[in-house]
Amino acid sequence: MLLSAADTAAGYEDFARSAAELRLYALELNKDATALSSGLRRLAADCEGRPLLARDVAEGISSRLSAISGPAPDAWLETARTLGAEPGLAQGLFAIRLTVSGGSRSRWTEPWRGQLRTLRRHAHPDVRASARETVTAREAPPSVPGTIQW
Repeated sequence: MLLSAADTAAGYEDFARSAAELRLYALELNKDATALSSGLRRLAADCEGRPLLARDVAEGISSRLSAISGPAPDAWLETARTLGAEPGLAQGLFAIRLTVSGGSRSRWTEPWRGQLRTLRRHAHPDVRASARETVTAREAPPSVPGTIQW
């Protein structure tokens, strides 16, 4: 039902945001990698040429991912790799959101850190910048002898 409405709305430029939002909420994030990649590619097509919409949808994906409990499904990493290999802005932003969610859940174990490093070399400069801004660990400030640490 939602996807049918999204398809109808997508036919009208002024309703691209509505179409993308409908697709976002119809997207099943716990599906296998093939289905998840397909759904996210369709969502990326709704964002084509609309960088603000791509950013907003990526934030929506992040919100939806954070509502899912437990460890990240393997499909998230596979989908992040697939979408991250594509040159588009939306695909790259979606790959970052999957990577950050999975990486955070795993405490940034190697497959997730490696995926983030790959995204830091993405074809789109805004994807590279966003991936570089992702913090995987915080360092404690060095202690200075003779000072009190609070």
